[in-house]
Amino acid sequence: GGQARGEGAGDGVRRRGGGGQREANVLERRGAGNLGGGGLLDQGWGLSISPYTLGRYEIDEAANHRFSQGQAGVDASYHVTSQIDGVVTLNPDFAEVEADTRQVNLTRFALFFPEKRPFFTEGANFFDFGLNLQDSFIPFHTRTVGLYNDRIIPITVGLKAVGREGPWGVGALDVETRGAAGIHGTNLAAGRATYDVNQNLRVGAIGTDGDPDGRTSNALAGVDAVWQSASFLGDKNLGFGIWAARSFGEAGTGDRNGWGVTARYPNDLWDIEGAIRQF
Repeated sequence: GGQARGEGAGDGVRRRGGGGQREANVLERRGAGNLGGGGLLDQGWGLSISPYTLGRYEIDEAANHRFSQGQAGVDASYHVTSQIDGVVTLNPDFAEVEADTRQVNLTRFALFFPEKRPFFTEGANFFDFGLNLQDSFIPFHTRTVGLYNDRIIPITVGLKAVGREGPWGVGALDVETRGAAGIHGTNLAAGRATYDVNQNLRVGAIGTDGDPDGRTSNALAGVDAVWQSASFLGDKNLGFGIWAARSFGEAGTGDRNGWGVTARYPNDLWDIEGAIRQF
């Protein structure tokens, strides 16, 4: 689902430079330490349901016209296990989502806006790909789900499962949109799986299918491997990453393949990063 974003002109991706972050993704619990001393915890049913209703009624006295509109939906989440969550949303409403920060664009590339809708942001780290790619290359960007050329496309239903089980990490998302504003309804899906070979090495794969315009086909498949250590030379951070991806469907002209290699040494006094990326 969604569209691949990159740093290149042509083939629907864009190119631009960017800095790196010194710290790893702290939202990924597999990169944190172990907490001991806790007793057995009971999660109860592990079920959370959040319904909503919206209503509007207007009277235009000049035209003697009355207008009413109603909308309802529900979000439900269930802890399949203590570390895997399943989420379903029916007819979601994102009216209360924080507005984007205003940006001034003086370049020839489109502005990058991050995802802020809770249904997509929760557990989004399980879809992270590669090492420190940030917004230079994102094989799956949920901001394009339910939006097309700044037009809102209603979402009928969305399903998501994210979490981990032992050395495995999983992320799966499937969203069905309905037609609006001349855009056809479509299905957008993405899946991501990772495996921790040991405490330093993680390998993974990602796949997406669907185009937000509802007319053309768009898919992507990719693999990556990341090696990281926090004990290099005793207490230093060191990381290496490699990835490769290919787009399928009606992706336009140009090379459909992409790859990259990254080396990072993010520490105090010296913060060094080198990367080669082509897409």
